[in-house]
Amino acid sequence: MPTPECFYGNTTIQFENRQIAIWNLEFSPPKDLDALTASLVHEMFHAFQMERGDRRFPEDLALLAAPQTPEALAWAIRERQLLAGNAPLIQFCTARLQRRAIESTLEEEKVETAEGMAQYVELLALRNLSAVSFSSALAQCRTRLLDSVQALDLRRRGYDSGSFLLLRAAESGISMIHTVGGEEQTVFELLRGQIGVLPAPEPLTGQAYATAEEILAKQLQQREVELQAFLQLKTQRLAGPFRICGYDPMQMWRTADTLFSRGFLALRDSNGITHSIRGKALLHMAPGDAYQAEDCFVLTSK
Repeated sequence: MPTPECFYGNTTIQFENRQIAIWNLEFSPPKDLDALTASLVHEMFHAFQMERGDRRFPEDLALLAAPQTPEALAWAIRERQLLAGNAPLIQFCTARLQRRAIESTLEEEKVETAEGMAQYVELLALRNLSAVSFSSALAQCRTRLLDSVQALDLRRRGYDSGSFLLLRAAESGISMIHTVGGEEQTVFELLRGQIGVLPAPEPLTGQAYATAEEILAKQLQQREVELQAFLQLKTQRLAGPFRICGYDPMQMWRTADTLFSRGFLALRDSNGITHSIRGKALLHMAPGDAYQAEDCFVLTSK
């Protein structure tokens, strides 16, 4: 059947009076049936969260708008290395609390909860289906955690840190069982509540700061190249104001008040009309606002 409009930008939706999980086989072809099955378990868990009324989902656009500093990124890299390197979880908690003192980590911790739990059950499903595939997926997860550049993406990085946190807790005999829909704390807060007195963190080295600065500078350069390439194409300006009401968070980035989308956007204008955009789009956002756009530029064939 033709893809219903409500399928775009979603992985679990209300459809024919049921909360269902969906997967775009054309956009994300699975490598095998086990991988597809485990991925669907991931999305089925999101359906479960929605049915249970879990409120620990992140504000994606607020996360997207959050500025990054070299110090905070350096601590995030340290956290991920501690998780992947099998350091005691108390050291991970110490590093996270140090970063919490620098910036708000709430939305990221919600990603670790909503998406980290879903990836965790995906890994458990894969373990039941294929020990080889599970080992491979776990190794890939650890590799991403150890890759400093992967720490740049505030949303994506929460998948691996959240699922690995849950795996490490289970290995350590720490119970993270709780009632989905009835619990307000994030998985990090649940873990922190079971860890004793924390030691003082080891200070970051000058090299750690330098690495974070270099990564952020390269990201800014890459975004500018992508933006300039888009501006060389034929575009059409859609005058706002608009409010973003639908999006693909995995295909967007924002620097200051410039938001760039490569995937799906739904914009509601001042008359209540929703405009669906697929493909590349450039939005000038209202300063300090995560949802309000002043205008939008889209590609045109004219």
